[in-house]
Amino acid sequence: MRLLRVIVLLLIAVSFSFGQTDLYFNAGVPKFITKSGVFKISNILRVNNLNIDSLHYSYILPDNYQVVSANCNCANNSAKLVVNKQQNDFNTTSYFITIDDSTLLGGNTFQLTQTIKANSDDDFLLDYQIDYFIADSVVKTFSTFYDEFNENYLEPSIISYYNQNTASGKALKLKQNSMLRIEPENKIENSLLIEFWANFENPKGYFCQFENSELLDTVFTLGFDKYQLLNIKSKNFPDSFEEYFVSPEAWYHFNLIIDRKEKIFSVYVNDVLVHSSQINIAEPFSGYRFSIFNNSNSADYRIDRLKIWDFNDDLEWVKRNKSFDHYYPSNSSLVFNADYDNSDIQESEKYVIEYNNLDYTESDAPIYNRAPELNVNVYSGFSSLVWETGNIANVKLFQIEKSLNGNNFSVIKEIDVIENKLKYSYDDLRSEDEGVAFYRIRQVNTDSTFIFSAEVKVGHGKLMLISQVQNYPNPFNPQTNISFELLEASEIEINIYDIRGERVSKVHDGYLGEGTHTFVFDGSNLPSGIYLYEIKAPLSSQVQKMILAK
Repeated sequence: MRLLRVIVLLLIAVSFSFGQTDLYFNAGVPKFITKSGVFKISNILRVNNLNIDSLHYSYILPDNYQVVSANCNCANNSAKLVVNKQQNDFNTTSYFITIDDSTLLGGNTFQLTQTIKANSDDDFLLDYQIDYFIADSVVKTFSTFYDEFNENYLEPSIISYYNQNTASGKALKLKQNSMLRIEPENKIENSLLIEFWANFENPKGYFCQFENSELLDTVFTLGFDKYQLLNIKSKNFPDSFEEYFVSPEAWYHFNLIIDRKEKIFSVYVNDVLVHSSQINIAEPFSGYRFSIFNNSNSADYRIDRLKIWDFNDDLEWVKRNKSFDHYYPSNSSLVFNADYDNSDIQESEKYVIEYNNLDYTESDAPIYNRAPELNVNVYSGFSSLVWETGNIANVKLFQIEKSLNGNNFSVIKEIDVIENKLKYSYDDLRSEDEGVAFYRIRQVNTDSTFIFSAEVKVGHGKLMLISQVQNYPNPFNPQTNISFELLEASEIEINIYDIRGERVSKVHDGYLGEGTHTFVFDGSNLPSGIYLYEIKAPLSSQVQKMILAK
C-alpha cells in the first residue's frame, strides 16, 4: 500500500510530558477502521507553567480525506473549531487550527476532537506539530519529526484499515432500553474472562456491569464520560489506569478478567491494559452475573462474539486469536458463547439468561475465517495432502496450489466445500525426478476474499535458498521475532530499513547453517512507523514489511 506521511496533531494513545511540565498530551486513534469509513480522533491537552498567547496546530491530509468537523471540549462547554485549509502539491491539503482562549491555555485540561472521512483505503503515517506562540513568535515546538536536536519529540501514529468480510456474520444490536444478562450456573473454578467486540454509535453512559446476584453487590461497571473516554467503576482505587478514547462507529475488543489467585480485576481494550485494581471476590466463585444494556436515549450499539470463559490460559493467546471466528484455549472451558449468526439467543444448562428488546444486524467487525491447517505426507509416487478448517459457514471452495521453487504457485485442483465437512484431502502424483515441491491451500470465501494456509515443503533439493520468511508479532512493540528457513548453509545478512530506504539496524551478518533461524529485533530506540527487513544471501534476498506501533 502507498505510505503517506501526514502532519497532524491528534493521534496516539499514550501520554507525554515535555520540558518538565510544559505539556500534558494524551490522544487516541481507533485501531480498527473500516475502509472508506468515518473515524474520530481525540486529544486531551493541558498547557502548564507557560504564559503563552496561542497554541497552533498544523497538519496535512491526503486530498481524498475530508475533515468533517472539529470540536473543543472542556469542563463547562463544547464549541466547534474553525479549521482553515490550503491546497498543496502532491495531492495533499494543509489544515490549520489556532487556540487562543486564555482560559484553556492557563493550565486547564481540554479535549480536541476531529471527525475524518476517508475516501481511500491507503494506510498512512500521521505526523503532527504543536507550536506555542507569544505574540507572533514561536517559543516552543512539539513535533513527530525525529532528529537528535528535537527535544520535544512526539510519537506518530499509523492509520490503517481492515477489509470487511462475511465471516463476521451478524451482531447483536442493543437499542434503547435493551438488556442481556448471563449468570453461570456452575461456579468458576479458575479465573473469569469476559470478552467481546463492541461498536458504539455514540459512546455515552454505562453499558455493562458484573455483580453478585445473591448479595446485590456490583463488582464493576463500564461506561463513558462526556469526553467519550472509557469510565470504569470498581470498588477499589485502580493500581493502574490509562485514559482511553473510544471513537464512534469503530470496533473495539474488550477483555475483562478477574484473576482469582491474585485477586486482581483488569480491563484490556484492543490489547491495551487500561485498568487494574484489587478485588474482593466471595468464595465459592458463584452467584455472579454479567449484564450488557443500553440506557441511552439516542444511540444504539452492537456486540459481537460475546464469550465467558472459566479461564486458565495465557491472555496473550486470546489476544492473538481475537479476530478469528473460532478458537479454543487448551486449558479453559467455555461457559457462554454467542456469535449471533443464527439470530437466536441460545439457552443452556450452563447458565441462566435474561434479555429484553434485543435485535440483530449485519456485522462488519474485524473477524475472519481461520486459515486451513495443511499437512503433507510423501509416499512412493505421490504426496498426500490433508487439511482442516474450523468453520465452513462462509467458505466457497479450496484451491490447491503447488510450486517447484517456492515463489511461483499455480492451482492444480479446486475442491468445493461440502456442508458440515471440515476435513479434506487430495493426492498429488509426482514424477521420480521431481525434487522440492511446495504446497499451500487457498481458501476462497463466499465474499471472494481468500486466505492461505502455511506453505509446506516436501522433497529434497536446492531450488530456493530463503523460505518461510515472517516476523511475529506484527505490529510489534518494541520487539519482534524475524524467522526464516535456509534450504542450504550460506552467508546471510539481515538489515532493517525505514520507509525512506535508510538502514537503521543490522541484525546479523555472517554464516548460517541449513534450517530454521529466528532473530529478535528490538525497536526501542526507533519511532513508530513502517519498516522493511531484508534477509540477503549472495544470490538471493527476501524483503518484508513490519509495523512498529508504540
